[in-house]
Amino acid sequence: MTTDPSLTGRQSDSADTAALLNTLRSLLTNSISRHGRTPRVLELGTVDSKPLVAELSREMPIEPINDKSTATPDVVIIHPQLGFSSLVRTLYAIRNELTDNTLLCGPGIGQPGQWPGLQIALQQFIQDFQYEDRFWIALPTGIAHLKGLPPFEDIADLVHQVETDLHVEQQDNVQPIPKQPSSMAPDLIATAIRILLDREPRDANEIDDNVKHCTDMRSLRNNIIRSAEFKQQNPTLLWLNFSADEPPMKIQLDTTEDERQSLLHHIQSSWEHLGATEPHWSVLTSDKFKQEHIANNEDAFYQTGKPNVESLWQSLLRNGIDPTALKTCLEYGCGLGRVTRWLAERFDQVYGYDISRAHLTGAGDYLRRKEFQNVVLRHIATPSDVALLEKTDLVYSVIVLQHNPPPIIAMIVRGLLMSLNPGGIAYFQVPTYQRGYYFSCTGYLTNFGGKKSMEMHVLPQAEVFNIAYQADAQVLEVFEDSWTGIVNGGRSNTFIIRKHD
Repeated sequence: MTTDPSLTGRQSDSADTAALLNTLRSLLTNSISRHGRTPRVLELGTVDSKPLVAELSREMPIEPINDKSTATPDVVIIHPQLGFSSLVRTLYAIRNELTDNTLLCGPGIGQPGQWPGLQIALQQFIQDFQYEDRFWIALPTGIAHLKGLPPFEDIADLVHQVETDLHVEQQDNVQPIPKQPSSMAPDLIATAIRILLDREPRDANEIDDNVKHCTDMRSLRNNIIRSAEFKQQNPTLLWLNFSADEPPMKIQLDTTEDERQSLLHHIQSSWEHLGATEPHWSVLTSDKFKQEHIANNEDAFYQTGKPNVESLWQSLLRNGIDPTALKTCLEYGCGLGRVTRWLAERFDQVYGYDISRAHLTGAGDYLRRKEFQNVVLRHIATPSDVALLEKTDLVYSVIVLQHNPPPIIAMIVRGLLMSLNPGGIAYFQVPTYQRGYYFSCTGYLTNFGGKKSMEMHVLPQAEVFNIAYQADAQVLEVFEDSWTGIVNGGRSNTFIIRKHD
């Protein structure tokens, strides 16, 4: 195991050190329980200071190891004093020594002045992480993603660009960033909703969601002002999270039929699992839609689909299309029928497709209870099924394509356009850029095959335009949307495409 020889660092102040030690005690105690042995701990970034493990080892059994050790670490602590380039190089140097049981953690959350690149590093090079006090902890799927990234030399330009952006941000930020509380009180969240959204909290679930997902004032504020509700109330505000300086992504789209089947099977396995365990939450990730709460919130869940169809209607009218002339509709990724039931009120015939039988079963039960007679539900089991979709006047897909690897997204978009009748309209959403995103089919199947999680992927705009051209279709409109949240260096788009007569 080797790391960047330039690693240096300074110890945090005593108050922060005490807080971090408390968190580490808890993490290591859990590690001892999980492994049933003394945990091996690798600490990086403390060349010029006293390691945290030195103090911890006086209180509990710990086996400190160094970066030259051949032993697999159970816990890796990375200090915030590491520069961004050193951080990424360090992650690359140790990634093959990590396992799905390794805790990869470090301080820095809520302290951007100490490590401004922390959150970008997590989002771009680890992706899956959680907060605990002021520690960040990489989850197993995040470590798997880290292992699947290309060699450091292939992303050196990306690291340099991010580091340059961070330097500019630091220069612009002349005011020190105050430390924020590590947790949010319910009355503070209620006050923020009143001030920023000009209303009372809807219910206790709304407060609880923010308590769980907002670790400090900054994250609470961002969670509110980046919501669709806030943007609708403040249409004159400028929302720009994408510039012209983003580097290209490296995405493999050419795949064999067997590879596409493997990719589709992997995604299908994940969504069958979600459909069997948390079907409503998997569609809209709010705690009130989890199984333990859904009995009281099912109607609210389905009501959220109505504005989606209203937006579809207005978008068609905006592009000179008479929606009433479109008689048949195909929804790809219909899930539990959240949007399907509202489409069924507007179209003579609706076809709902999904890769999860569990979701389709739930959709069928709901639609029968509501006595909809004009909906046909169909299962997607193989790539060939996507090429045999029902011919319709309109195809619709929102917050669905993003959960598929790029070759599958491209395959689905191609299938949707092929299924359109002459003059038909495609309305679909897909993320088109994310700084640091990378996809290799072999690497992905090696590292993610068999894991059951909700993934996020992208398909570049240029690929969507190329597919439309090959399908003899015209792109009428592309607009920015907020379906994936507002993330720096990221972009999600909704496309409206018309098949030529």
